Amino acid sequence: MRAIRCASLFDGEWFTTGPATVFIDGEVIAGIEPGHPAVDSSVELVDLGDATVLPGLIDTHVHLVTDSVPRALDLVDGYSDGEIDAVITRSLAAQLAGGVTTVRDLGDRRFVVVDRRDDQRARRTRSANGSTGGSTS
Repeated sequence: MRAIRCASLFDGEWFTTGPATVFIDGEVIAGIEPGHPAVDSSVELVDLGDATVLPGLIDTHVHLVTDSVPRALDLVDGYSDGEIDAVITRSLAAQLAGGVTTVRDLGDRRFVVVDRRDDQRARRTRSANGSTGGSTS
């Protein structure tokens, strides 16, 4: 369990009138309480000070395979697999640093972004099931 304290909170509809604490259990928001209540010592406490907490933002038109240089889409076909993977990684990191947690990708090369998403989902599923995905020979 994790508790995130903040000066204010926006849930997509309303702002709190004062500080709030968000309780997260795994990947699920378990609750929100006004103020900064005491938490059990087993709870990881994150104090964001004067920050406002809000839901992750959504960008509905991105090109994760480009790196924003002039004529970036024209360069995509010339990238090696490693280069395009590095561009996607940087693009995703930039989105996350800006508060964007969900993207709709509208420019790809032979479905490399879709394949990456599927690989990440498969790894997460194997991990959740306790499987390492390795050989048992």
